[in-house]
Amino acid sequence: MVCMVHSFVLTLNDLFTFYKEDFDGRVSAETGHRVGFKVTMKMLPDSVRAYKKTPIFDETTVPSGLLKDHNTKASVWGKIVVLSGILEYRIEGPQAQVYVLTDTNPGVVEPMVVHSIKPKGQTRFYVEFYK
Repeated sequence: MVCMVHSFVLTLNDLFTFYKEDFDGRVSAETGHRVGFKVTMKMLPDSVRAYKKTPIFDETTVPSGLLKDHNTKASVWGKIVVLSGILEYRIEGPQAQVYVLTDTNPGVVEPMVVHSIKPKGQTRFYVEFYK
């Protein structure tokens, strides 16, 4: 199966390398993560408001700290906004999940939840913070 993403073509294997969906709905992988299309991403609460935004990053300027496991403070939410390309967004923990973020599918970062990102090719994005 092949999917079109903007002006380039990726196979599902490119997007979900090392992941295989079992027939019973579980996802098995070397890492034990679930693939994002099997779970629903949280929404930002109505009560939070944006207060800060990072500069726009690309695959060459993304800070190394975002590529490693990290988290926000207790009351801080985040929204990962992809302007172009694809980002892999990993949420760690007992219910670990992996999402593929695009310009039509932003990522929501919950307070204190350990996560990381990984650009997949040419990517432009920023992170907006909410309290």
